[in-house]
Amino acid sequence: MKNYEILPCIDCRRCKNGDLVCKIKDEMQELYQKMHEADLVIFGTPLYWYGPTGKMKLFIDRMRPFISNGRLKGKRGVIAVPSEEGADACGPLMEMFSKSFDYLGMEFAGSILVKAYEKEEIKENREELERAYEFGKSL
Repeated sequence: MKNYEILPCIDCRRCKNGDLVCKIKDEMQELYQKMHEADLVIFGTPLYWYGPTGKMKLFIDRMRPFISNGRLKGKRGVIAVPSEEGADACGPLMEMFSKSFDYLGMEFAGSILVKAYEKEEIKENREELERAYEFGKSL
């Protein structure tokens, strides 16, 4: 998602009528298709001010068509978050995702919340990497 151009939702509500798709023409259209085809969706974002990055928020806002068309119902979602303060700081973000998953009819499949601040810092934490690997295998 990081390298995709995602424009903001403009609250036009056209996704609630007709074919129940977003009318904004950007690279989010490709992501809609990928999420529709997936059994599991992984939401990864660093923790910014106890919430998601701006780019992740744009992505979440643009998931509005899935409320009307139901294409994410029954799919599983995972949350992966590095945070300078660690898992204890992720409460507000986890609450936002929990409510969003409920609203979309998705199943929360788990999370990977790690203490990390610098890029690639997590590579040095063998214990967390092993835990994430085992979690991935369990899915």
